[in-house]
Amino acid sequence: MRYSIITLLAIGVLLLTYSSIYSFELRRFGSADVECALPDVIGNPAAVANIENIGIIFSYENNFSLKELGENFLELAVPNRFLPFYTSFSLLGKSKYFQRIEAELLVGKMITESLLVGCGLGYGIFSYPEGFETIKKEGVNLGAQFSPVNFLTLGTKIEYVSVNEEKRYPIKVGFTISPVNWLMVGCDVGWVSGTDSPDFRVAERVNIGEWLVLRFGIASPPTRISFGGETGYRHMLFFWGYGFHPDLGSSYAAGIGVRIEKP
Repeated sequence: MRYSIITLLAIGVLLLTYSSIYSFELRRFGSADVECALPDVIGNPAAVANIENIGIIFSYENNFSLKELGENFLELAVPNRFLPFYTSFSLLGKSKYFQRIEAELLVGKMITESLLVGCGLGYGIFSYPEGFETIKKEGVNLGAQFSPVNFLTLGTKIEYVSVNEEKRYPIKVGFTISPVNWLMVGCDVGWVSGTDSPDFRVAERVNIGEWLVLRFGIASPPTRISFGGETGYRHMLFFWGYGFHPDLGSSYAAGIGVRIEKP
């Protein structure tokens, strides 16, 4: 934790000369992982098509208040006319106990002004102390977002996940509505093969002027809550988030990023 905070501060000093970008990982954290139809949360690969500027983001999550489960994220978002892409790298835990390394690459494409599509690849390694088996995770996902009217977006995300040859097929559908410019509400329903009941998630985003964005989310079962925010200072943007699980306790997150304007 101490070294992660020092790294955050060091990056903040280096990025003073640039403008800011939002952290997609912390947006998802503060929104209870609602991702299907939110245009600014890159969980659904179709949302990659909304990227407007090159962005580099570093964030840290303290999962369940355990330093052994601290997780560092490095994100890179790059727009271009042909195929915008987003990639992330995460490192969770410590090699002494348990460590998870994951990487993800997502691409998105605007088919029409109303329809976005995308796909992605993911790979992860779960390692344990000597004497325990290393577990590998591979994944593929497809997504789409459709906006029939300005205030409504529909979304879906379909995944294939293989963990040591054990396969799962999570499916999510969702929608967002934005009745006024400063408010957006999203809802996701997800199913995973082999589970008894679907997973429900609801999130809202509130814009307070041009300098502050607040997020709140709730997921069930079991009932979990989260909230987060984004605020800027000069050419920087800071992110923070909090999540609560009834059995595992509290998690915290913070991040900082930079946006490099397209020429």
